[in-house]
Amino acid sequence: MPNFGIRLFLACEKLVYITDTKTLEGINAKNYDLYFVEGNYDEQEIQERITQKEKKGLYVNEYRTIDTHLSIQESTNWLLENMGENSTYEFIHQHKDKKRDN
Repeated sequence: MPNFGIRLFLACEKLVYITDTKTLEGINAKNYDLYFVEGNYDEQEIQERITQKEKKGLYVNEYRTIDTHLSIQESTNWLLENMGENSTYEFIHQHKDKKRDN
């Protein structure tokens, strides 16, 4: 699936929506008013889930997640590089497991 992002310019506001992407390399959106950016998983937490599933011999779908989505840490770093003084953001598409041992 190709990376996906939309830039919206509405009256006096600039918004950016970025989801389902592995990287933000080469993408700039400086001083937008509102950022909706995927922050899909926490890097340490997902590594712990991978380790637990591997120990139990379970299928590890988290490898696909790492290869197709942004972590909270990656999104945060990008936001810090792009947000202005009055910018706001919202993390979208955060995965929440219903059952931790699945």
